Amino acid sequence: MERFIYDIFNDDILDHFIHAFNIEKESVKELDGYENFVYEVKINGKEHILRVGHSSHRDKKQVNGELLFIDHLHKNKVSVANPIFSKNNNLVETCEATNGYFIGSVFNKALGSHLERGKKIPFNIVRQWGKTIGRSHSSSRKIKNIERYHWYEEYGYWEKYVEKVPKIISEKYFECIEKVKNIKTDHYGLVHADAHHGNFFVNNGKITLFDFDDCVYSHFINDIAIVFYYAFKKNENGLVDVDKCYSFIKEFMKGYLSENQISKEEFDNINLFLELRDVFLYIVFKATIKPEEMNWLNGFLDQVEKRVSRKNIKKLNTSYIKRLVFEQ
Repeated sequence: MERFIYDIFNDDILDHFIHAFNIEKESVKELDGYENFVYEVKINGKEHILRVGHSSHRDKKQVNGELLFIDHLHKNKVSVANPIFSKNNNLVETCEATNGYFIGSVFNKALGSHLERGKKIPFNIVRQWGKTIGRSHSSSRKIKNIERYHWYEEYGYWEKYVEKVPKIISEKYFECIEKVKNIKTDHYGLVHADAHHGNFFVNNGKITLFDFDDCVYSHFINDIAIVFYYAFKKNENGLVDVDKCYSFIKEFMKGYLSENQISKEEFDNINLFLELRDVFLYIVFKATIKPEEMNWLNGFLDQVEKRVSRKNIKKLNTSYIKRLVFEQ
């Protein structure tokens, strides 16, 4: 979240959304939110999630497009946390502010819990993860006229912040973007774009996706790469344990390919999308994290700089992946 948003958000704005969705005020519990204010709430005794964002991040049309996407996935049997209607029968409510406006939405709370951090993810969950993303991509192929950004518009928004980062980061950022622009769009559609382990719950082996705030029209392989980015350990030399990465990829793609077909040539670009995610996050963090909160990020930023500056880092062998996934 950009810093000015914290300054203009207040209790009156929160109360507006509490009233609009008939939320039990005493139930409101603030959760960790990065791009939005997020709360666990109750409506008629049932747990829900209230999300409040600023129009500078997503305007009303973009948020409505996100909710239509979630509804489309739900209708196509993708397990997602569905939005609910306000007392005025709206999925999206707004509240004017001194600068722009705030947008509120409420979602059913997903059943289950996050995966335990630091523990190996069971292969059956990895396959289910892949299956869920695969079904979402298959369903995305049927979408027409849902208004959301394309990936290049989303990345373009952050270009105004590149002057705040080292030249080596900004140059890599623009280099990656130009390369992605030349990729064919045969496997392309509206995707989650942030489906890491923090954005789903697991309940009895079933995954429920939530937080579609970053959903965007993009290459399916980019959506897959984002999952890999967060699942794989990295240091300044690149990937830490490539063999573990391949094991994850094999199981994830078993699930994925059971729901959606993708050309093996798409994996020629997997390292490009991993690099793009690296420098994109660097720019976003520099733009949005308060200076007094940067300590926990300094290690990450330093690693990204070293990965970008070094020519020979440990990357994925795309030829091996294609054999592993498509020639079993």
